[in-house]
Amino acid sequence: MGNFRKVTALSIAMLVAFSFNVRAGDYYSPGPADDAPEVTVVEFGTGWYLRGDVGYTEAIDPDFSLGGTATGLDLGNANTFGIGAGYQVNQFFRIDGTLEQFANLGFSDRRVINCGTWDHDVSALTPEIPITGTCNESQAITVGATAVMLNAYFDLGNFAGFTPYVGAGAGAAYVRWEDYTLVGTCAITNPVDCQNSGVTSIYNSVNTSNTGWKAAGSVMAGFAYDLTRNLKLDLGYKFTYIGGGSAVDNIPNGANFANLNYDSFQIHQVKVGLRYEIW
Repeated sequence: MGNFRKVTALSIAMLVAFSFNVRAGDYYSPGPADDAPEVTVVEFGTGWYLRGDVGYTEAIDPDFSLGGTATGLDLGNANTFGIGAGYQVNQFFRIDGTLEQFANLGFSDRRVINCGTWDHDVSALTPEIPITGTCNESQAITVGATAVMLNAYFDLGNFAGFTPYVGAGAGAAYVRWEDYTLVGTCAITNPVDCQNSGVTSIYNSVNTSNTGWKAAGSVMAGFAYDLTRNLKLDLGYKFTYIGGGSAVDNIPNGANFANLNYDSFQIHQVKVGLRYEIW
């Protein structure tokens, strides 16, 4: 009888322990979720940056022609201003879009021309008298351009905070020719001729000039320096090509009128700017 009670008590204890383990197991059941890969949260701003630049240009004078005849116009220098936004694709490659303003460039030209003749008696029966002296013709015009470009850059690695790069861009430029002035003057040898003919000024023509979009391209090289984790100083060189066309229409050209055409702009530029990375 005593042994039976011991066996019965032992059996009850084992059943209770087994029941406890089964219930405890109900609270946790390993499943596929335990083997799921870790999810990496990517912030919205990662890789994006804003930029702003200023620059100084040295331009190659375009080849101008008036009515098919070459004419010289000397291109002045100008400052540039630009803004943009871009994306750092990886450690070595980035792209950006830029809007750049080339401030007004001044063209000027002065050349010796034929002084012409003077109809002293306003008669078709007598020949006109040649005007003796030195006559000059001067031209002046201003031009500005706004370039919209898509650019790609290759960053060549970071060396103690310095990151050299090379790049290229393509886009379009809105070219504005303004305030074209063509003036002819004569310094007459004989003062009497000057007083009688009144040809101290042959003509003074101011024309409304042309505007329009032209194809544009650029190549650039430089380096960036890490000022802070998010802010970089950018110093570089840029060459910009802008297509040609007609600058001014209907300019006095002898007894006729002609268009002032140009082949292209080729602009060398030194730039300095800041790039702020949005992390």
